[in-house]
Amino acid sequence: MGKKMDKYSIMTYVLNSKDFAITGGEFGIESSVISLFGYIIVAGIAFFMIKSRKN
Repeated sequence: MGKKMDKYSIMTYVLNSKDFAITGGEFGIESSVISLFGYIIVAGIAFFMIKSRKN
């Protein structure tokens, strides 16, 4: 997944959007708002699972 085609990949999904919040800018999709939201959800689930195990 990226802004341009990668000839070494089997399959590439090209993002045509110029919106920094969706594409993550030069850093990549890992820093997009969508990814950050996913990271927060996973961290929250892990936190509550660990907390419930201790009790």
